[in-house]
Amino acid sequence: MGGNKHIVLLNDTVVTLLAGMGFKNKVYSGYIGFILGTGTNTCYIEKNSSVTKNKDLDPAKTQIINTESGGFARGHRGKLDVAFDKSTANPGVNPFEKMISGAYLGPLFRDIIRKACKDGLFSKPTAAQLTAINDLSTKDMNEFMLYPYGGSTLAEICRQGSETDTLTMYLLADRTTERAAKFTAINLSSMAIKSGQGTDPSKPICIVAEGTTFYHMKTLKSRVEFYLKQYLENKKGIFTDIICVDNATLVGAAIAGLTN
Repeated sequence: MGGNKHIVLLNDTVVTLLAGMGFKNKVYSGYIGFILGTGTNTCYIEKNSSVTKNKDLDPAKTQIINTESGGFARGHRGKLDVAFDKSTANPGVNPFEKMISGAYLGPLFRDIIRKACKDGLFSKPTAAQLTAINDLSTKDMNEFMLYPYGGSTLAEICRQGSETDTLTMYLLADRTTERAAKFTAINLSSMAIKSGQGTDPSKPICIVAEGTTFYHMKTLKSRVEFYLKQYLENKKGIFTDIICVDNATLVGAAIAGLTN
């Protein structure tokens, strides 16, 4: 094969951020790339002058920092989180991801249900069937929240028990989703604060979000936006705008190829 070739190696989260730069209908002061689907990750734009480990960078310029935020480990974990982590194929790896992402929310919720059964929160007939469930996906959990009296596995099991079983199941699923939304808002807030941008409401930080869990999990996106408004905007004076770019991977890759 002849000729010189130029290769640009890209992370999918970085590509997502770059896709937002092609969105020309609004002026933004900064960009954050965020994925919450099967897994999760975040990236943001940092001043080179703040990257003290590399002395060869032009301090007048910026670069994208891929944080691999799924591996964050400072968020508070309860006993069930720790036990669930130990039961996974990669214990100790990506603890933050295991509390909010699509690959883990369903299985974690299964363990929450089992503990609730053990503590007597469900009627005995319902508890017996719930305890026997081995596989529970995030899709199963979300389907129940969308249609708590529909035909999903969890809905059918609860319907055969006492009148309060469905409500108990819903509250457990709702609180698990609420926590995921809070953690997501904390993650995005940290990126926004670190970027040093977004203080002008007419030029907010553009959060380019991708992932089925973020967009399809019942009320997750709206709750994230609520907590960003409550904390980041009202308390920190930092403004953000969450957008979804069609074909973000393709758009971002094209931008990377044309600018490098």
